[in-house]
Parts: sequence; C-alpha cells; structure tokens
Amino acid sequence: MSNEEQPRIILILCPGGLVHRGGIGRMLGYGTDVWSTDHSSPSYEIIDTQ
Repeated sequence: MSNEEQPRIILILCPGGLVHRGGIGRMLGYGTDVWSTDHSSPSYEIIDTQ
C-alpha cells in the first residue's frame, strides 16, 4: 500500500474536548456531528488537552 492509499486520521486537539462544550467544544461538536453522517469525511480523533 502506498502513502496515497493509506487512510488519514485527523487528530483534533481541544481543551475540554466535547465534554465541557465551551464555545470551541460546541463548534467542534457541530463539525463532528456532520462528519459522522458523511461517509466521505476523514477519520478523526478528539484529544482533550486539559
């Protein structure tokens, strides 16, 4: 498998993650809600930096 064929995973660093849902977490939640319904969206992982 070449580099172009390997799946990409996006790491999203967000203080508080989706748990605390401050302004940034809320916006991130909106984006991930849309990505979860679109099968062409990249894979992602949210990392709480706190």
